Amino acid sequence: MRSDLVKILACPDCGGELQLYAFNVKRIRNDYGEKKIVVEGILLCKKCSRWFPIIHGIPWLYPKNLRNRAIERDFLRRHTDKKIINEILLRELREQTKNEQ
Repeated sequence: MRSDLVKILACPDCGGELQLYAFNVKRIRNDYGEKKIVVEGILLCKKCSRWFPIIHGIPWLYPKNLRNRAIERDFLRRHTDKKIINEILLRELREQTKNEQ
């Protein structure tokens, strides 16, 4: 995913602005300059706090009812060393605990 595309993307659930956290970036040069391509990362909604993985350069912008939890868990396990991942895991654990009560 080109890093500059985050400006035109929106959360599919609430329409909120997305913030990009890039974990793996490739730089590509052409006749028009240099572009940053995010290979792995996360898009985080500033409004509803939903997160969307970027896997192999593709942002997984699916609404809640179409999420693939298995792919998301695998993604989170591969990137547990990132601070934003720990924040996401804590938030999801709090929500899960709240829903169980």
